[in-house]
Amino acid sequence: MKKTIIIGVTVLLALSLSACAFQKTAITAEDFTRIATSLGYSVDDATEQMEGNTETSLLAYDEAQDFQIEFHVVSTRSQASTAYSENKAKFDGIGAGSNLTMSGMNWASYAKTAGGKYSYVAYIETTMVYVSAPEEYKQDIKDFISELGY
Repeated sequence: MKKTIIIGVTVLLALSLSACAFQKTAITAEDFTRIATSLGYSVDDATEQMEGNTETSLLAYDEAQDFQIEFHVVSTRSQASTAYSENKAKFDGIGAGSNLTMSGMNWASYAKTAGGKYSYVAYIETTMVYVSAPEEYKQDIKDFISELGY
């Protein structure tokens, strides 16, 4: 019995440590556009709207739905991490609800369902994905994010 417990604890520890060491590969703006259009979304360049805060900003949207998914490329991982943290804090302020935080060596993601909204923010290296939308689109958003690998 003790041997089984020790093995179980060892496996859990190994899995948790490997999750922290897990790295993801960031996609490019071209990848984002290709994936979004293959899923039936339109993509607009919103770089100018960001007033120099990003190198590239794209918005994917489906005109039949009431949400958009933002993709941003910034200069440094520190900028991406800071933007992620600021948006996570903003989502935390929405109120009580369910949330999920995950992270690795070069990435982090946060999802929250609260107040009738589904919010998601993630970064990998110097890229970031952001969405805040009515909860009814949660599964569509999760499917899109999964295709991106974020």
